[in-house]
Amino acid sequence: QRLDSPCPSCGKHIVIRPKGYFCTGCEFKIWSEFSGKKITQAQAEKLVKSGKTDLIKGFKKKSGGTYDTVLVLEDKKTGKLGFPARAKK
Repeated sequence: QRLDSPCPSCGKHIVIRPKGYFCTGCEFKIWSEFSGKKITQAQAEKLVKSGKTDLIKGFKKKSGGTYDTVLVLEDKKTGKLGFPARAKK
């Protein structure tokens, strides 16, 4: 199986494996779990296409409790994910 969208780094196919989503032509990868949450195929597609996901609910705080946020693709060459920059209060 593979994602519909091509790799944002080299344009090759991204295959779906148990541990993540891996490009067949370069080092790009999105691990199937990030910060304790499973990255679904739909979320991986959205990351590859637009650089961010829709709102994902239920990330766990280190101090307990949960929070909701989007994930962003920080590096199109490696597939590194992160959280959007928070506005300073």
